[in-house]
Amino acid sequence: MLDLLSTIRRGIAARAVSCKPATAERGVTALEYAFIAGLISIAAVGVLYLIGTDLGAYFTRFAQALSP
Repeated sequence: MLDLLSTIRRGIAARAVSCKPATAERGVTALEYAFIAGLISIAAVGVLYLIGTDLGAYFTRFAQALSP
């Protein structure tokens, strides 16, 4: 019985130690994803700003070509 309790205590202690790096790493991963999403959104806004007027003119020409 004593061996079983010792094994359980070691298992609990091992899990407690192993959970700390996983939690810290999970926070870093979320931060990296947020940073990447921010960069993508900045790039998308920049691209849309640069081609926004050209895109409107393209759709106007396209609509005129389709109309009889």
